[in-house]
Amino acid sequence: MHGHRAARIDPLDLIQREEVAALDPKRYGLDDESKKYNVNGILWTKSLDDGVEQTEEWWTLGQITRHLRSVYVGRIAHEYMHSPSKTERLWFAHLLESEALPQAQDPASASAIEKKRHIHRLLARSEVLDNFLQLKFPNLKRYGLEGGESMIPALDSLFSSASLGGIGHIILGMPHRGRLNLLTDLLQFSPTALFNKIKGGSELPEDLGAEGDVLSHLVSSPTLNYGGTDPLKVSLLPNPSHLEAVNPVALGKTRAKQYSLLKTSPDDCELGDKVMCVQLHGDASFSGQGVIMEGLGLSVVSSSIDSSVANLDIQATYPTTPAVEQSISWSSA
Repeated sequence: MHGHRAARIDPLDLIQREEVAALDPKRYGLDDESKKYNVNGILWTKSLDDGVEQTEEWWTLGQITRHLRSVYVGRIAHEYMHSPSKTERLWFAHLLESEALPQAQDPASASAIEKKRHIHRLLARSEVLDNFLQLKFPNLKRYGLEGGESMIPALDSLFSSASLGGIGHIILGMPHRGRLNLLTDLLQFSPTALFNKIKGGSELPEDLGAEGDVLSHLVSSPTLNYGGTDPLKVSLLPNPSHLEAVNPVALGKTRAKQYSLLKTSPDDCELGDKVMCVQLHGDASFSGQGVIMEGLGLSVVSSSIDSSVANLDIQATYPTTPAVEQSISWSSA
């Protein structure tokens, strides 16, 4: 409930986080760090799928504090205590607190180093594209990804996890910011076609004699291989200049594809098992535009698709600074 207020989510540590008194055990009369407590029913210390019957575990106050801080006051913030569902709150607590126990991957291991190199390649390609376009087409309105490059490895990781989890289709809706970077970096859009469009060409076949849409509305629907059982089909939808107008379209296409595939899937396949919707939000839209909250509100509608929707907030606000863009702590509040 209070951990997210002290979490260090700013990678540059520019935001000064306040000392949250509610996180100090002394506030509750707990000051002996060597004293042991039975944590059964208080902390979740076993994995969700270990199938082992819970036995009594006694931890010192110091162990409890360090464990909870590693989960809730690190580089990622978790907000779930606002949920009215006790089942959901317990599920999140169980997942987060038990997942924190395994040892972190050795940063010097070959797999960890290769993962870092892969992320570096993604970031470098995005940065090179922005720098090249700025140099060669300085007057181009391109909605670059400068300052938000982490969007690319975040989506790459999401695509990989979805594919390995059995997802075969991702319907993607996003605003203009970073669209060209995503197209050329992850979605296999040809740089040649991109430069042809920038120079006044059309993304449509020449025999149609059509000019096509503007640069920031380009789309792509590649089939990607992330090591899952089946290839992953990612469909980036065309987005009009009304930034979040694509969201209900993405939700609708996701639901239609879910129902279509459900008819030909095994009996044990459920509605959101094969198709998911990913929505990216930018320019302060997440808490500022009603269409997003209306979409989230569909989660309480029977047979809705919200259980298979991932929302990513790019948090790039033009032209305001984070200090003045909102009066609340997080855009999700």
